[in-house]
Amino acid sequence: QELDEQIGQLAPGQVTVVAARAKVGKTHAAIQLTGHITGQRWPHLGDRPAGVLVASLEMDAASVYDRLLAWESGEDYAALMRVGKASGSDAMETARKRVVEKGIYFLDRSGLTSGAIATAARTLARRSPVDVLVVDYLDLVKPTGHARERHDLQVGAIVRDLLSLGRELEAHVVLLVQINREGEQEATVRHLANSDEIARAAHNILILNPNRSGDPLGVRRPIGTASHISRLRIDVTSRGPGTGSRVPIQLDKRT
Repeated sequence: QELDEQIGQLAPGQVTVVAARAKVGKTHAAIQLTGHITGQRWPHLGDRPAGVLVASLEMDAASVYDRLLAWESGEDYAALMRVGKASGSDAMETARKRVVEKGIYFLDRSGLTSGAIATAARTLARRSPVDVLVVDYLDLVKPTGHARERHDLQVGAIVRDLLSLGRELEAHVVLLVQINREGEQEATVRHLANSDEIARAAHNILILNPNRSGDPLGVRRPIGTASHISRLRIDVTSRGPGTGSRVPIQLDKRT
């Protein structure tokens, strides 16, 4: 709720960037954000839930779906995988129905170009609303027709292509971006590669950092557990009223 207040509704034709270093929890956060988006009633959509297309270039659709089921049902993902989804509880059956009703679709081919994402989104939009497009993650998207340009120019072209797609479909675009600069210092907007191009396109930039200040749960846990960081802090840079704010969130370790 606090984050909603900071960035407002995910308005059509705008871009929100979610950025973090590797292994901090971008995909976990994106899964929970997707569940949150589809669980709300946004004023510009009336009574229907938001339709979401998740273009997952890092994790296959089945894994994203399973984690979304775990989040929806409250089940532990690791335990769920051990016993098998067929042995799920009543909560799991309810979660399956919710995911189907919410209209969440997945595109999980590796090596996708911005053009291929656009084609899939347009095809889906002809039969079902696409109100939010989630791309996980930007660094793995290949350019369409810009193969010989410098990398920063390629990234700029991809971001512009996806922004244009969002405006065409009247969809909000959520771009996950990996911050590759290592170091103990907290990640900031200036650590984003090609940050000028991203900043020009983005209405909101959310930087994820472990929430370590006075929080015993904000420490890193061994990688390989359900999640090795249990709490995050989101640093918000926005063209809206929430710019410069910091929002602590609980990352659901079960997903």
